[in-house]
Order: sequence, then structure tokens, then C-alpha cells
Amino acid sequence: MARQARWLVKSSALGLVSLALQGAGSVTVGLLRYQAPGTITVSAPAYQARSAGRTVQLAGATEVVARGRVVELRSHGKVVLSGPRLQLVGPAPFLLTPPGRRYAGTLAITAKGALLPNLSLPLEAYVAATTGDEMPADWPAAALTAQALASRSYAEALPGRHAADGYDFCDLTHCQLFRGLAAQDARVTAAAAVTRGKVLGWHGTAIAALWHSTCGGRLAANDEVFGGERLPYLPGHPDRDAAGRPWCADSPHAHPWRVAYGGEAVTKALRTAKVLGAAEVLRGIQVTDTGDVALAVRVSGARTHALTGYALWMALGPSFGWGEIKSPRFTVAREGARYTFQGEGLGHLVGMCQWGARGRALAGQGWEAIARAYFPGATIIAGTRTPRRPADRPRPGP
Repeated sequence: MARQARWLVKSSALGLVSLALQGAGSVTVGLLRYQAPGTITVSAPAYQARSAGRTVQLAGATEVVARGRVVELRSHGKVVLSGPRLQLVGPAPFLLTPPGRRYAGTLAITAKGALLPNLSLPLEAYVAATTGDEMPADWPAAALTAQALASRSYAEALPGRHAADGYDFCDLTHCQLFRGLAAQDARVTAAAAVTRGKVLGWHGTAIAALWHSTCGGRLAANDEVFGGERLPYLPGHPDRDAAGRPWCADSPHAHPWRVAYGGEAVTKALRTAKVLGAAEVLRGIQVTDTGDVALAVRVSGARTHALTGYALWMALGPSFGWGEIKSPRFTVAREGARYTFQGEGLGHLVGMCQWGARGRALAGQGWEAIARAYFPGATIIAGTRTPRRPADRPRPGP
């Protein structure tokens, strides 16, 4: 989740504009930007399609095709609608292929060489979906409920993160993993319902409640990883039980890890990430300052490049995979022509450790205690983006 988490306190002006335009109880998710498909098959029992002032009623499978900046909707091989924007609305979920997933909400599809589908859906439906995508449904209810609270807080704190692209959040871990109804499960839905309309706040404002997989027994402070000011509710501190055992000890990633790469492979990865120039040859990597993570790294080539450990982790991850160099808590050693990375944890190590939340829940801690442990000083407040149910609304006095 949120590997590039940079906005931790305030929503951008663009985000507030997005919120005002779409309504306080919904979010818009940009789908399939990584795949960039030219054709999508859409299927549902019955739905309405609108484009360029025309509306048609459809059932079954249709084909959506990008033609430059024009979106064509085809049924049985014939173009039935064509225009710069296609809207699909129906009472049942849509099956989109690719990726072969069901999505509930309103689809708006534009094109720019490839199709750019956006899905608008209620905030609470988004929270239930992301909770199930970010955490296994068979984990303890208290851990799932804490995850739902964090997911909703993140969504409320950062509306319009992708407003310049026309939507609030992407469907990848840059924001929150979102796969539509792929992880639909009664246990996840129930966990989200427990905290419906509630968020983690700091002085009355929702916070971006970050999370990661496995901390290895110690959390990192936000500023050590992302830079900027230190936030009191995202500190670095031990995450161990009374016996000194990490709460995340059951994670398959809880133990120290080690990976090694040849100098040519590392050079290529750093060139791809534009850390090194196109013809620059890597001469060395040295961690020059450490805290709970690698704070400062010196990459030597034709010249010296100063990076944070997080920046180097982000630079190498796309080439080697996020399951290789697993976190920004690492050391680097050169052994002949190879570079060996050793470290602990999985993810950015800030905020809630998901495996730690599981361990705490199995030990009997409730979701509120888990939230307090990972976001100290934050309070649970009413959010502003979830419409209240009639039973939640203030009743007139006698």
C-alpha cells in the first residue's frame, strides 16, 4: 500500500475540488492504468450506455474500443455509440475483461490511445473492497476492522490524489489495492461496517493512516522514510509483546533477508530509474547514515549521487521486484562484482504493521487498541464523506 506516500496530513486543493464535484459519499477509482488496454469487453445482465447525447439500453456482453481519443461501444459487431466519453450505468456489477473482474458502480470511459476507465462508487463500498484486497479475509476480525478504519482514514485524508488525471485513487498499491468485488467476503463487509463513517483523526482532521506488511519488530517514523516533518501519530518505536517477541513474528517476512545482484544488473536498474545516466557505470553503493531505516545512501558512478534509503528502494523495486529488496531497512556490501543487500521487514515500515495487527488480535486486543498502538495520539472521529444512516442522525429533542 502507498509505497509513494508523500501527502500525510492535508488534502490538496485539487482533491477538495474533486470531492465537491463527485459528492461527499463517493470516490472515483482509475482502473487498469497499468494494463492500458485498447479493447475491453463489458458484460452485465442489463445496463444503460450514454455517449455524445445518445442513450441505449443493453444486455449481455459488449465491446469497448479506443480509437485515438474516441470511445466506441460495439454490440454484435456493430458500433452503437461513439464519442469522447462513454458512461455505463446498471443495477448489477459489470464484468470487465481484461482483467476478468467484477466492478459495482458507474463506469466512465475515455480514451487516449488506450482506454481509461474510471469507476465511481460509494466510499463505504470502496473501503470494504480495499480492506479485503489489502488483508486476508480469514484474519481475525479485530485486525480486519483496524484495516478498514485505516483504509477509510486514508481515503478521507487524501481525496483527489490523482485529480490531475481525473480520478481520486488508482487501483494499485500506490494508493490502495482495489480489485472490485474480487475479495468480496461477509467477514470483510462486517469489519468495514463496524467502523462505518469513522476515521482516525488528529485535531479533528482525518489522517493518512499508513500501513505495511511486516515491520520485523520495529516501526519507522514517517520522516525517516518519506522526509518532511515528523508526525506525532507516525513515530518509530518497537512493536513487540511483553516477552520481546515481534507482534509480526508469524509473518513469512519477519526474519532477516538477504539478496545479491551482479554489478551490471544493478547498473541497469539504476539507469532505468534515472539515478545513473544512460552511459554511467556504477562504481559503488554505500549506506552513509542509518536510523530505523537506511537514511542516506551514496551511489557512485561518474559522479556521486546522494539518495535516501527509501529513494534507492523505490528505484530498484521496479526492476528486481518488491519481494526482493523488501524494505528501506537495509545495508549494502560489495563482494567482488556483486552487491549484497541485507535487511528486515516488508514494505515501507511506517504506520500499522498488518502482521503485527494480526498478532495483536490473536492475543485478544480489540480493533481500537490496535489502532491506538499503531497511530498513537490519533483519535477516532466521525468522517465527513460517509452519509449517515437514519439511525445515526441526531434526533430532535423532546
